[in-house]
Amino acid sequence: MYSLNDIQTNEKICYKYLGELKINIPIKNIIEQAHELSPELKQFCDKNELKLSKKDKGNLGKYLEFTIFGILPNNIQETDLPFADIKTTMLKNFKNIGKNAKERLTITNCGNTENYDTFDNLKNVDKISSYKYYNKIQKGILFVNEHTDETYSNLEDKLNTIMLKICIYDIQKLPQVYQNQINKDLIDIQNKIKTQAVSQMGQKYLHIHPHGSKGMKTRALGFTNKFVTIIISYFCNLIIEKKGISLYIKNECFN
Repeated sequence: MYSLNDIQTNEKICYKYLGELKINIPIKNIIEQAHELSPELKQFCDKNELKLSKKDKGNLGKYLEFTIFGILPNNIQETDLPFADIKTTMLKNFKNIGKNAKERLTITNCGNTENYDTFDNLKNVDKISSYKYYNKIQKGILFVNEHTDETYSNLEDKLNTIMLKICIYDIQKLPQVYQNQINKDLIDIQNKIKTQAVSQMGQKYLHIHPHGSKGMKTRALGFTNKFVTIIISYFCNLIIEKKGISLYIKNECFN
């Protein structure tokens, strides 16, 4: 049995706990497993109320943070756990031969184009590992769920989808070629900040993009969907293929 404190604070024990969760089943059933492994976590969830907006695109991620880690939503711009950020993504069907990431992965807000001074910390670092919020970029626990053509009208629909993988990643453990490209992307982002023409154009793995409701000037750093596919394949030891300009993970990897 796992204590709530160990799940939240002990990296080694937390990853052992996650490794005991059987995947390739609906998300709601994985949550039931988590509560069997940690009765203290179940007790926490039973005692606390999680209020989520139906319009919140991130409601599944917040629900998993609550039900699998015992974390309630907060506005603190730090990693969800002392040793990793918690994220969710979806893999879509790719030409019936594989799957790849449906969307980019938002990492952290980094500034506002109404006030370019808010980008100063990002603009002035010499490498991405020197960035104030690099800990949110470097390490994460990524819940990889299956996307279908159905429209998910509510959280319950999302909880019926299949969790394909639990991907624990550390960007610093990627081959150097990927880390070099991330720093090239950073230089491109910095140049766009300096000319006050922020855009996600031209960045390959790490990019800057609008975040929030339509028309807002907030910008965030994120991983492109191609890079999300690379991360999943590398850290889950899956076969990745290329077709045209697209990358995908072969279907047999998910059997």
